[in-house]
Amino acid sequence: MVEQHSLPSTSEGKEGGAISILVVDDESAMVDAITSILSPLGYEILGTTDAREALDWFFQRLFHLSILDVHMPYMNGFEMFEKMSHVYFVPCIFITGDRTKELKMKALDLGAFAIIYKPFSPEVLKHTVQKALAQYMKKDMGGSV
Repeated sequence: MVEQHSLPSTSEGKEGGAISILVVDDESAMVDAITSILSPLGYEILGTTDAREALDWFFQRLFHLSILDVHMPYMNGFEMFEKMSHVYFVPCIFITGDRTKELKMKALDLGAFAIIYKPFSPEVLKHTVQKALAQYMKKDMGGSV
């Protein structure tokens, strides 16, 4: 079953609209948890348990940030991020329970902003999201990073 969450936002992105965050995890409870943590901050959250559906959404609209689980059926988070990168740049935070050095190196080599290990605290997620968006907005506005 696919879960979708779309919430109104008061936060503004670079085009003056809501800051949109794409959340993909094969566990619907994780999608729900991330949505409940970030939506009070005013972000528009679109979440799903299906990476293929998420890619369809990505091709149809602008997202300012992606939060992707690494290990998912059909397409892992790394494969998804590579496909997304061919369309437009969006910062990515990978979430995973896998703490291997190889996974961390691969995520960073692909250009991930950060890796958050499960289980994580709401404060860590909020802080990482805010830092990623601040860097993305600064870079997009022509600032140096």
